[in-house]
Amino acid sequence: MAAPENRSSIWAMSSPGEGRPTSSVDFGSKTDVRPPAPKNARLELVIEGKAFVCRDGTIIGSDSDLAPEVFKHVAGLEARHALLGIEQGEWFILTPRTVGRPLRLDGVTLPRGERRPLDKVRHHIEFDTLRLGLRLLPR
Repeated sequence: MAAPENRSSIWAMSSPGEGRPTSSVDFGSKTDVRPPAPKNARLELVIEGKAFVCRDGTIIGSDSDLAPEVFKHVAGLEARHALLGIEQGEWFILTPRTVGRPLRLDGVTLPRGERRPLDKVRHHIEFDTLRLGLRLLPR
């Protein structure tokens, strides 16, 4: 008989360091060695090694049409928890002012009502046990 499935790990992003505490990234730090994102990049949301191509206006939340099989199972995730957008070839993430518990981007809680640039080739998003990757690739 198979062992019971651990629901919290189903939605965790696969990585070599899985199971270890996540580290924070200081946006002003000189130690952030991630390459900058290319302009007019394709944005992919990565969950459990599966990539989903985002478009301007993609929603992260229970109302999302991108990976709804993932987001509808996340307790506490609001209908429109965050928005991914692109302006002048540069991607950003926006948390609506009404969100009760914002997501964390690269270990830092996203401020409500403010855009945060997705200016590196890789980012990670966290919400309780949910772990997502974002990657920006040349088109």
